[in-house]
Amino acid sequence: MGRGLVSGVLLAASAVLLLGCGDDDDEITQEEFIASANEICRDGNAEIEEAAESAENTGGEFFIETVSPNIRQQIEDTRALGFPDGDEEELESILDDSLDILDQIESDGPESVPTSADDPNPFANVNGRLADYGLDDCV
Repeated sequence: MGRGLVSGVLLAASAVLLLGCGDDDDEITQEEFIASANEICRDGNAEIEEAAESAENTGGEFFIETVSPNIRQQIEDTRALGFPDGDEEELESILDDSLDILDQIESDGPESVPTSADDPNPFANVNGRLADYGLDDCV
């Protein structure tokens, strides 16, 4: 799989996964959430890119062994932020859909990971929703 496609799929997945739930005690504004979640995605995506540079193969196995765990960590880190008041349902839906996609890819195995730009991106819908919310570094 090309690094560009891996990066695209990973970024999309990362972004999606960043959307979790947090403590009700700590209120966060939408602007703070967007800035912090985008930072989490940028950092996670940089780790993925660094790992891809030294990887012999950036195909399906790389996605399952490296990208997916990174995205799951991004989701955990985003959950720790908490959600802006009133956005919980939207963000939970995006997060749940992202995890479902990761679960399906992992269940189907490395051969299920798109390997060319012509292959459908399983994260396309989630990425659009992330971008609409303002999480541009997560798509």
